[in-house]
Amino acid sequence: MIWAVALNYTSYRYNRLNIYIEFFSGLLVLSFYPIFAYFRLQEVSFDVRYHLPLQISSVILFALGIALLTKNRFAYAITMFWALPGGIASILFPDITNTFPHIDYIFFWTSHSVLIGYVVYLMRVRNIDLGYFDALKALGLFIAYIVLVYPLNTSLGSNYGYLNSPPDSIRLPSFLENPSIYIPILVIIMGTLSIIVLSLHKQLYSNSKLA
Repeated sequence: MIWAVALNYTSYRYNRLNIYIEFFSGLLVLSFYPIFAYFRLQEVSFDVRYHLPLQISSVILFALGIALLTKNRFAYAITMFWALPGGIASILFPDITNTFPHIDYIFFWTSHSVLIGYVVYLMRVRNIDLGYFDALKALGLFIAYIVLVYPLNTSLGSNYGYLNSPPDSIRLPSFLENPSIYIPILVIIMGTLSIIVLSLHKQLYSNSKLA
C-alpha cells in the first residue's frame, strides 16, 4: 500500500491526500511498540534484556512517527540516514528465531517493511533538501546512542543495537567481534552509508524540483 501511494498517487507533489496519509500513518507507527509490549505483558514474557524500545529499529520507528506527524527536520534526517542502512541490513540478515504467527515474527517483519516503505514515500514526496550537516547530526545521535546503550547492555546482559556482539545471522571473524574493533567499524559503515543515502536523496530532490 505504501509503495503504491508513493509511486502512483503523489507524482512528487505534496497534496491533501498526503496530509491524511501522514497523520494516520504517524499514529500507526507510534503505536507499534505499545502494541508489542502489551502482547508481551499479556504473555508474561516481557524481559528488559530483550523487549525495551532500545533497538535501533525502535528508535527509527519513533523518529519516523514524529517526522510524519510534525514535519520535524531532525526526525526526518534520522529516518533517512538510519532506516535505509539499518532496515535493509535487518531484512537481508534477519536475526529472528520465531516463526509466524509469533508476535516477534509479526512485529519484526511488519516494522522493518514499514520503515523501508515509508522511507521510499518520504524521499519521493517530501521536498526537504537534506545536507551534510543533517547527516552529521544523525551520525552524532548514533554515536550518542552507542555511548548510552552500550553500558546499559553490559549491566543488563542485553545486546540492544547489536553493540556488544554482531547478530547471530552475520558471521564475522572472531577478532571483529571484539566491541573495541566492532563498534568503530560500525560507526564508519554508518557514516559511509549516510553519504550514499544523502547522494540518493539529493538526486531525488533535484528530480522533484524539475518535475
